[in-house]
Amino acid sequence: MEERSKHIDQYYIVGLKNRDKAIFEKVYDLYWSSLYISAFNVLRNKEQSEDVVQEVFSSLWNNAESLAILNLNAWLFSAVRYQVFNILRSGKVRTRFENLYIVEELTQNIGELKLVKEDLHRRMLEGIEQLPPRCREIFILSRIDRLSHHDIAVKLAISVKSVENQISIAQKKLRISLKDLAYLLPLLFYRS
Repeated sequence: MEERSKHIDQYYIVGLKNRDKAIFEKVYDLYWSSLYISAFNVLRNKEQSEDVVQEVFSSLWNNAESLAILNLNAWLFSAVRYQVFNILRSGKVRTRFENLYIVEELTQNIGELKLVKEDLHRRMLEGIEQLPPRCREIFILSRIDRLSHHDIAVKLAISVKSVENQISIAQKKLRISLKDLAYLLPLLFYRS
């Protein structure tokens, strides 16, 4: 499973370096909310947090060809942390003493967030592996490859209704296997 995750990460990195707009949009959709939460946990300011994330994605798009990105997740969160530190250093948020507390809290939050995200990702992949083969294939095409129900139906030569049924089955099984993480499931099944 971890090998698949590394392969997908590498696929995104290559796509970004080639300025593939579709890949950039997938990365944006995949990471925006996590990066925003990371920035907001420290800044406690909606506009500044949005600006931080926008700046990171802007930098990624404009400089992807020259960036030495080995791990996309690590690069993005490090870039957010760097932008947040710049805001803290500029004094736009709080006094210097409060900044020291916030920086310490940020470091702990990022570590915790990374562990939670890694655990969630691992458990999600384990849950997907437990799905019946056809159900798993359709779920991956829908939620990871982000194909529409119609495109999946055409690709697999089945009806759209069959696609919808298989995705529904996958969601129910994953809800059961991830029941202790029920509050995060809307994020896992979100499609734009």
